[in-house]
Amino acid sequence: WNEQVAVCGECLVTGHCQKVRSVAFSPDGSLLASASEDTRVKLWDMLKDPPQLKETLEGHTKGVTSVCFNEEGSLLVSGSWDGTFKVWDAQRRDIPSPTPSLQTPTNGKGGSF
Repeated sequence: WNEQVAVCGECLVTGHCQKVRSVAFSPDGSLLASASEDTRVKLWDMLKDPPQLKETLEGHTKGVTSVCFNEEGSLLVSGSWDGTFKVWDAQRRDIPSPTPSLQTPTNGKGGSF
């Protein structure tokens, strides 16, 4: 596959309704996660030529600004302008359910989880 085409090609441009803010490859390179202002995270099968949409993850109420896989590639974390981050099961082949979201502090005083 061609990294430039995978990130900038039509599959991502046509897959989201709004601007893509973040992308992340799974450690083995088989999946690409894309995060968008359209509130969705999409998982792309990078083993297909061209890459194909595998799943759409929904649960955020505002734009998604970041995505990251854990070292094993079993979990995907997404962060959003809604002040939450969600942890998704990236290994399931059906549409995964997020773990309970953690809300970030909004009082400007910081905090911890």
